[in-house]
Amino acid sequence: MFRLFTGNPAGHGTYVAEASGATTSRKKVEIKKTARTIKTPPTTDLWQQHIDGTRPLGIVPVMPDGTCHWAGIDIDEYDLVHTDIVKALAERDLPGIVCRSKSGGAHILFFFSEPINAGKVKAKLKGVVADLGWPADTEVFPKQDIPNIGNWLNMPYFDAEHGTRYAVLADGRGMSLYQFLKVAEAGRITEAQFNILNAAEVAPSFQREAIPLRELTDEEKALVERTGGTEAALGELDAAVARITDTAEGGRNSRVFACSARIGELVGGGEIDRPFAEKKLIAAGITTGLPPGEAVQVVHNGLNTGIRNPRNAVTVDWKKAGMLSRRVPFLVDIDSAAQGSPTARAWVERLVAERKAFILSTMSIPPEARQRHLYEQRASLPDLKAEDYRGVIILRAPMGQGKTKVVGRRFADWAKSRPAAEVPDPLGDGMRTQKPGFIALCHRVTLTGSLSGVLDVTYYKDADGQESDLATCLPSLKKSEFSGVRDACEYIFIDEVSQVLRFLASDINDRAIYEALKDVVRQAKCVIAADAGADARTVRFLEECRPGETFRIIDVTPEQRPELDVEYLVHSGRGAASAIWGRIDAELDAGERLWVSCESVKEAKALTEHLVNQGRRVLGIWAENKFNRDQETFLLAPETESRKYDVVVHSPVISSGISIEHGKNEHFTFGVFIGAGYTATPADAAQMMRRVRYLKKLIVSLPEINNLKQRDDLEGYLKGQREAARLAGVDVLSYDEFRAEVSVDDANSRADFGNGLLWVLEEMGASIRRGNADTDAVLAEERTALRVEGEATYVLGVQNASVIDGDRFNELKLTERITEEQRYELEAFRIREGLNVADLDDATIALWDHGRGVGVLDRMASAKGKEVPDSGEMTISKRKLWSQIREAYGRILAGVDLKEGVRVSKEEAQGIADRAWDERFLMAHLGVVPVRWRVDAKRRSAYLEVKDIFLRLGLTCKTIRNRRAGTESYAVAGVDTVCQMVGYRWAPERWDGPLFGGSNIREFKKPARQTTPEQLPLLLPANDDPNLWPEFTEKPSAIFPWMEINPADLPDFIRSDPAFWQMAT
Repeated sequence: MFRLFTGNPAGHGTYVAEASGATTSRKKVEIKKTARTIKTPPTTDLWQQHIDGTRPLGIVPVMPDGTCHWAGIDIDEYDLVHTDIVKALAERDLPGIVCRSKSGGAHILFFFSEPINAGKVKAKLKGVVADLGWPADTEVFPKQDIPNIGNWLNMPYFDAEHGTRYAVLADGRGMSLYQFLKVAEAGRITEAQFNILNAAEVAPSFQREAIPLRELTDEEKALVERTGGTEAALGELDAAVARITDTAEGGRNSRVFACSARIGELVGGGEIDRPFAEKKLIAAGITTGLPPGEAVQVVHNGLNTGIRNPRNAVTVDWKKAGMLSRRVPFLVDIDSAAQGSPTARAWVERLVAERKAFILSTMSIPPEARQRHLYEQRASLPDLKAEDYRGVIILRAPMGQGKTKVVGRRFADWAKSRPAAEVPDPLGDGMRTQKPGFIALCHRVTLTGSLSGVLDVTYYKDADGQESDLATCLPSLKKSEFSGVRDACEYIFIDEVSQVLRFLASDINDRAIYEALKDVVRQAKCVIAADAGADARTVRFLEECRPGETFRIIDVTPEQRPELDVEYLVHSGRGAASAIWGRIDAELDAGERLWVSCESVKEAKALTEHLVNQGRRVLGIWAENKFNRDQETFLLAPETESRKYDVVVHSPVISSGISIEHGKNEHFTFGVFIGAGYTATPADAAQMMRRVRYLKKLIVSLPEINNLKQRDDLEGYLKGQREAARLAGVDVLSYDEFRAEVSVDDANSRADFGNGLLWVLEEMGASIRRGNADTDAVLAEERTALRVEGEATYVLGVQNASVIDGDRFNELKLTERITEEQRYELEAFRIREGLNVADLDDATIALWDHGRGVGVLDRMASAKGKEVPDSGEMTISKRKLWSQIREAYGRILAGVDLKEGVRVSKEEAQGIADRAWDERFLMAHLGVVPVRWRVDAKRRSAYLEVKDIFLRLGLTCKTIRNRRAGTESYAVAGVDTVCQMVGYRWAPERWDGPLFGGSNIREFKKPARQTTPEQLPLLLPANDDPNLWPEFTEKPSAIFPWMEINPADLPDFIRSDPAFWQMAT
């Protein structure tokens, strides 16, 4: 700070600082009066006292030679929005840093890399003041063209750790002193750069807009008569008095006049009594050293000036307004967030509008894309003819309109009717006859069968490689047996294209599938991409596949559904989510029939079991049981099978593709959604709820929380990606950028899930209202018990699973239908293989954490210097760069011996946090720190930041304070436990070798103690034997090691025969 604020050595400024109670370096000092100019140079010791909060410091910017190294603007306003000043400067490309002053005003600071003539600086800053819309008498520093030690500016970061004089970021958060120094040093400009600063063409800043004057209420008028002013006006008066007493010699008249003028505006608005205000302002002016007569005259003139511009008083907690704005409009009303301030209301409305626009943009075609391509808006689906089937057609139409049944079917029928043509034979020099290929593509295995049936094209599981038409899911597109139709493909129909692209970016798929899809799209004569949520990403992906081509975009106007009634329940507190269970029970008792969509599989399972226990006619569907008898039958014929049930509960396994219409004889009467946005976006939730097209009543159950920690930032994501790629010596591919974009958009959609879902439903024309969510203690206990029992079932299933070897594991992975026991065998093998342990006790399974624990162990291994080999696909977005992670830990933990019970001093913790922060984008990409580090620009305390780092190593931190010595340190625990597991994982002996003994004999674990009084019945009906109707997940097809046929080629009666599999294995 001493070097940054280089000032006139002839003197410095200060105040006589007083504090209530004992004065310590940790307590905010209240400055009362008596500003003085001391004719000694500023020193590092004076700066330290200022930063500690014991003695304020003012610096004179103009040097003895008439130049200055920094400059400032002092804005005398109390109701300003600091972030608006930051944004106004950014719009004008002005390198100023906005700092809060003690009384709520603002100092805008500029720093130079070379001395600049003070007169030139003063003139330029006066122009900046005018451009920003501030009064002409706004003070600028330097105040003179020649040296004068009487005019100094009070410095920022007085009492740096606890004070309020900090620099402000664009999002309203404050900078730490460390951040401020880095930003200021980086923002220094040369004289040449200073000369070309220009903000003349930019509109005045937002907070200067005129606010309509309102009439005071009777209660407020009575308050003025009784106390002298309204509560808000008295608060502004107190702030003005404090602002005046905080005035340095040389700027007293200007400060007193400006503050008086602002209070005069309130006098003109009737919010404060003039004699009352005048008396306080004059007294404050006298305390600065102004002669009494001069103080009276300046206050009088200021009040008269302000009275001509009357306004209302407001006291706005801007931090609170910003936080509450995230809950507007459905969890908090806008008036509560705005706190009665018209300025705050306009700001909150703008924030809410931006969030709403983003959510809806994830389901709509952006304006710029409409301009680049041939865009047409229609009230109904188009009737496409043969001449239309060329190029790219993006069809955005609401759910239930018949995109697939009508447009897709006609396209498929036309494509299949195309005659064969002579084409070059790729295996020789001659020609061969080839029929144009047609591919229908979707993202889920469960949807492929229905897509095949609707379009009347070959189902990929029935294909033999000789077909010219094919309906397939995305992962199967690259299979070698489909190379013929893939190479011959001239026409492609992509159903639910936005979800296909999101699925394409998931970890399940790889770059090869991405390139296969791009190749098919690139070579096709006609591509129809259909989705209710076709968006900017859809357009960009297709543009990358076919650059320079003009697309036809058909946007079918959504039908408004004013009859759609949406009631949302907001619950908070432990067990509060059970309120929706009580509501479901009540609706079923009243004879309603429900379609219940659950974001969480655990919630779907627990709710289904609860309904089974009540004897309801219920069907539960999730990924693990989707190929059981009843579930598979339902998915194949939902229109008829759904009539068998009073309630259907499903997980995201049903999110699109299924359409239940029921004609005139409607079956379901209520739709329910239970979720929080942890994994689903608002668009996903709307898709799940709208599978039953005709529903008019919906209930949405939301927690009273936000998911702001899920936010992500694309620029920060790409920065980390590029830095990792540079260190690894590889390129960032379009595939990597595509995955980054999808990941960030989804994270930001989930972060605003509650409001986002209701905005999406509102866009459909629904009426939205809030209902009551009363917690049911009995249901809360049952819900908890069922979820605990579900987890206990998983643990016991893994512990009691037969021990298998790698060959059997690979064999089961390639089996299309596996039993529940076999599924547990696969999971047990993964745990043993991943952790390299033989005994799967409860602690080991908890450490495994469904696969996430391996990453914790490998991070710890890297932190301890072990060479963990890089793994994963050779793309920067999917490659796990353990060599870089090891080096990263070496840099940030330098000098810290990571061992059990080690105490990290506060200074060491700050060093660790600072080193990680300096590389935060790379560290977030590598997983050394959480994702929010690349999103949040504001630093937190050193303790919270190192806690983030150690938590990702499986360690805990505890604060240890020595009050006598006044020191603070952080004890790290868990090192020995994690390191022990690291030793097992990376031991040269494997779990199935000498360490394990090679035995497959197991001792069955006893069932966990029940948390409910009696044994609950099975989820599935007794006649639904999981061994006969096993579960299935999509895997790439391959030949079994022990036979030369594909399991898909076996007859159903053989595939379903357990005796056959026992014989075969």
